Amino acid sequence: PLEAAIRVISSPLDTGDPRSHWLADDARRLKSTAAAMLAHALDLALRHAAAPADDAAPPRTYRYVQGTVERAERAHRLAGDCARLELRNLRGQVMSVPLKPAPGEACPRKTAF
Repeated sequence: PLEAAIRVISSPLDTGDPRSHWLADDARRLKSTAAAMLAHALDLALRHAAAPADDAAPPRTYRYVQGTVERAERAHRLAGDCARLELRNLRGQVMSVPLKPAPGEACPRKTAF
């Protein structure tokens, strides 16, 4: 059986009080963002989970943001743009990670999260 871990990390939230941001209006933002992230994870699974990794190019270290912390992952790039990357790490997980915007660079997000 095919098993693949799919990991979607949301973009950092630019708000002073995250609790009130997510719980306002009967948690409508939380629900819609969670649904968008699940749909994105399913899309990643359908597009990348069963496909073999492109081992022709060696893996690179990719830096991304998780909350207020910068993380790094050794991985193969599957797709992406200036705001978000899709990666397959060395453990075989497919990841969708947000990138830190470059200072002065306008890069629109194409996802709702």
